[in-house]
Amino acid sequence: MTPDLRTRYLGLELRSPLVASASPLTGELDGLRRLQDAGAAAAVLPSLFEEQLTHDQVELDRLLETTAEHVGEALSYFPDLSDYNTGPSSYLELIGKAKRAVAIPVIASLNGTTPGGWVRHARRMQDAGADALDVVPRLMLSGSDELRLPLRWIAILYGQVSASLAATSGVHTGMDAAKVLLAGADVAMMTSALLRHGPGHVAEVERQLVAVLEEHDFASVAELRGSMSRRSMPDPAGFERANYVRTLASWSSHSAVVPGQAATRANG
Repeated sequence: MTPDLRTRYLGLELRSPLVASASPLTGELDGLRRLQDAGAAAAVLPSLFEEQLTHDQVELDRLLETTAEHVGEALSYFPDLSDYNTGPSSYLELIGKAKRAVAIPVIASLNGTTPGGWVRHARRMQDAGADALDVVPRLMLSGSDELRLPLRWIAILYGQVSASLAATSGVHTGMDAAKVLLAGADVAMMTSALLRHGPGHVAEVERQLVAVLEEHDFASVAELRGSMSRRSMPDPAGFERANYVRTLASWSSHSAVVPGQAATRANG
């Protein structure tokens, strides 16, 4: 029987834990369609930054103040505000188009810097059709070796907080995805791997993940999740002092190499 890959994240029921996080691929309708066709369970749109909202509002205010002193001339060069991007309008339009283009959940990303100053825009994103809101910063392409920090903290946080947990760095292979699920993640988000290998890489990672689950007799992602978290350790205090990655590496070293995994790692 094929393992059940379903998971729950941000209140959404997803067909698998493999989510395409924010990248140029998720900012284009064609990219979103290709990710959906490859099996991505959801997609996170590129972030709308608070600085963009502030800058656009300041520019609009400046324009209004300037033209107010020259009413006659203003009639000849004042822009049509129906076409003016006052901030989130283009982003809201992207959300609407994305929802019409794909059937998978579309997660908006709002990156704010001040307490509460940008929260009102979250409601507008919801009204535009966003299924959820998420912030996934990405400065450079990651590699599987960067999985260490997310693994440790997800393993520590699992069962201690009520929030959804997502691994957002270092997931390139099915084994990587299995490791973050073992630690307690609800989803494994991918950006760098998809930019390197294309949207079709989602299908390869899912195939590898299924192979890992089958080899270790896990019937579902739910059964796998959190089985190597801090909460599952007989000595939680000792766990926090130990090298968690060594534990996971020991687990994977006894498993057979998933077909295609070595090549994927070499290319990542």
